[in-house]
Formats: sequence, C-alpha cells, structure tokens
Amino acid sequence: MVNLDAGDHGRLFGVHQAGTHVPTRAGRELRHPSKDPPREPLFRQALTAPLGDFHRRALKGLLAIREGTKGSGLIWLRQPPGPPKPKHVLAHLERLKTIRDLALPDGLEHAIHQNRLLKLAREGGQMTVQHLRDLEPIRRFATLVAVILDTRATLIDEIIDLHDRFMGSLFSKAKRNHADRFQQSGKAINDKVRLYVLAHRSRPRSEEH
Repeated sequence: MVNLDAGDHGRLFGVHQAGTHVPTRAGRELRHPSKDPPREPLFRQALTAPLGDFHRRALKGLLAIREGTKGSGLIWLRQPPGPPKPKHVLAHLERLKTIRDLALPDGLEHAIHQNRLLKLAREGGQMTVQHLRDLEPIRRFATLVAVILDTRATLIDEIIDLHDRFMGSLFSKAKRNHADRFQQSGKAINDKVRLYVLAHRSRPRSEEH
C-alpha cells in the first residue's frame, strides 16, 4: 500500500491546503487560454473550400434584386411552381438553368452528410436576404450552397411533376373531346337509323315485293 502525504493527495485530486497552490489542468487552461482563433465547423469548410471567386460572386449576386422583379434572385429561384401550365414549366426550366449557370463544383451535394445538408438548407430557407448578407462570409456561402443544392433538387422534382400533370390534363381533355364527338356521332347515327326505319315502315307492302 502506498502512503500519500497531504501534498501528494492534493496534487492527485485537486485539493490543497490553505496557503498552498496545486496546479490542475483546469487551472492551467484558465491561466493560459488558447491563442488559436475559433475554427469554422468542418461541414462549412467542406462546402466552401471548392468554391472559386466566380462561384462566390455568383452566389453573392443571388442576394441582389433581380431585374424585372421586386425580390432577390434567391427568392425568385424558390418560387412555387403554380398550376400545370406550359408557362409555369418554362419558368421553372429557366430557374433550373440559372442554377446550372452557377457552375457549382461537382459533388458538393456529397461533401457532407445529407442530414446536415438538409438542416443547413432549411435554416437558410428561413433566413431573410438581409440576414444572409449579415452572416460571416464562410457561413453565408456555405448556407447559400446548401440552399441552392436543395432548390435544384426541388426544381427537378417539380418540373417532372408539372410535366406529368400537364400531359395528364391533355389526355383527359382529349378523352373528353373524343367521348363528346363519339356521343354526337352516335346520336346522328341513331337519328338516321330511326328515320330509315320510319321510312321503311311507311312504305306500302306492295313496294316491298
């Protein structure tokens, strides 16, 4: 059995006698705080490290007022699709083209875990444009990247849905038109058959032989 004196006991358990000082890890950290600046979370670095100056300028431009509208380019990109009409399909295709013109590096959607990406996209989607502008640059660009990646996926899904619903409405309309024409033709045929039968019945029997 090892005998510990008061000093040894204090050094092991952080207990000290009056008038003495026992250095502890917590005490050392308090007296010598880290001089390194706080690091950005790795997921933000993963989303922003591949970006070049062109990408950063283009993303920043989405926060400006879009020409011909009262809102920013980012707000325009995230507009709902509307009813299944050709003009709404074309508008969504234009939004998708705008995102593709950003030419974001390939594979960014796989740079971080999907749950983290979706969470960041949701947070960014709830922020105002002014709030996004006020963020620190790396956080702002990481958030914008997440929002754009999520918006791109949403646009593709909505374009497919708009197309399917539009084509479905065309087929339904064509089917209704065909049924209406068939009904009208059937009525005309029935009228002719009925006239023929009446005419046939009205003929004298001598004419039938």
